[in-house]
Amino acid sequence: MDSKLARKNNHRGKRAEKGVTNILPNTKNVSKGKGCDLINKDYSIEVKDVARFVGRKWCEQAKKNNVGLRKPIVVVHIRGSRFKNSYVLINIQDFLDAHKDIIEVLEIVKDLQGIGSIERQEDR
Repeated sequence: MDSKLARKNNHRGKRAEKGVTNILPNTKNVSKGKGCDLINKDYSIEVKDVARFVGRKWCEQAKKNNVGLRKPIVVVHIRGSRFKNSYVLINIQDFLDAHKDIIEVLEIVKDLQGIGSIERQEDR
């Protein structure tokens, strides 16, 4: 890969990491070229910025077939592997909504510590 393309890909990846950091509360960018991209209290986060993703159709299907007010998720099982090693796809806003109680507690703690508040997606 030529250096110009590598630099462009690196910048695109950094923009995606920054975008995710802005959405997920208390997330820190630790990307140094090796290891995970982002971390927070509970998660080690690998960010991928792609033009196309086959899982998008699966997520749209889960949303279309959703019953009631449940949050749609997709479970991806790879044939030949154990089911406990399957993967879960969830829309990031649904993920944040599912964790809103934790986010609200973190806001209270930060306010008590005088650090400031966490911006939530709906505040943008």
